[in-house]
Amino acid sequence: GLLTVDGAVPRPEDRFRSGQKVAHTVHWHDAPVCVPPRIKICRHRLPAPDGGGCDGDGPGADDSGGAELWAVEKPATVPTHACGAYFLNSLTLLVEAQEHLPPRTLVPCHRLD
Repeated sequence: GLLTVDGAVPRPEDRFRSGQKVAHTVHWHDAPVCVPPRIKICRHRLPAPDGGGCDGDGPGADDSGGAELWAVEKPATVPTHACGAYFLNSLTLLVEAQEHLPPRTLVPCHRLD
């Protein structure tokens, strides 16, 4: 990676001083995953809440206070959420990109194997 001190590459004889900003920049690639050209999604409209359950907020919310439950066919090689060596190649981020949603709008709730 690239080490900089106050925006400049330090020399071996340079000493660190209190208050300096040290940055370590690493070029990162996610581990590869196998995904189909389009991830299958089934959307199910939920009724408006009646004091319990879903609060009607989120990407699938509508004017009536209801929401959508998305059932996604997850490929086996893809982690559900960002972790470890997988950030961009995670199910939530892949589906958000496919459906043109802002990042971090989907919240996984259950995984059924």
